[in-house]
Amino acid sequence: MGFQTSLSPSSYALPFWEMIAVMRSGWRVAIRNPTHHDPFGKKVFDFPERALVSHSGHIPRRDHRTYRAWGITAAICGVLFSQILGLPAALIGGRYGKKVAGLRADGELQKAISASRKARAWLIASTVLDVIGLVLFVVLVTQTSNSQPNFSNPSVVAASIRTQIQQRIGNPSSQYYEPGVTVTSVVCTPSGSNADHCVDAFSNGQTVAETAVISGNGTSYTTH
Repeated sequence: MGFQTSLSPSSYALPFWEMIAVMRSGWRVAIRNPTHHDPFGKKVFDFPERALVSHSGHIPRRDHRTYRAWGITAAICGVLFSQILGLPAALIGGRYGKKVAGLRADGELQKAISASRKARAWLIASTVLDVIGLVLFVVLVTQTSNSQPNFSNPSVVAASIRTQIQQRIGNPSSQYYEPGVTVTSVVCTPSGSNADHCVDAFSNGQTVAETAVISGNGTSYTTH
């Protein structure tokens, strides 16, 4: 009978615990030399074997960021556009962000990751609220500018004069009160660069002429 060399499994296969570690976490390559020899003093395998072992304890730095610059920006935008909702959310996010560095220094990596994720969530909420506040601000400014009357237009001046005269003559407590009299028309025509010549007609047949002097920006006028 010939002599047959018995090979140990550990010289060419990964042990069971190393296979489990590889499946659970990251990877890195380690060199492991075979230790089994044949009866004649020669190695069964004369090449190194590469095995994958777990990269335990390593957590990418990007998973525990503090988001400090984002927090400052969100807080400033919250002050400007969303003091009720956006600013508090930014402050909460900044508070969680400040905890990250301390937890990381203490080796509490999982808690550092949790604090970083909470900071990011609150800052996302703050940014959304700030954007909503900015949109509402722009809409409000636009509506306010559009609501200002433009008295550079003679027809706008005529409509305003007619409304004011009708209120005066229709109010019993006013010194201009005229029972049963209404304003039938007011016609204004440009008279110079900042003035309109207006003629007011009443239901009793009377007419009154007046001059409306328009302000330089067209937001007001006075009559003479």
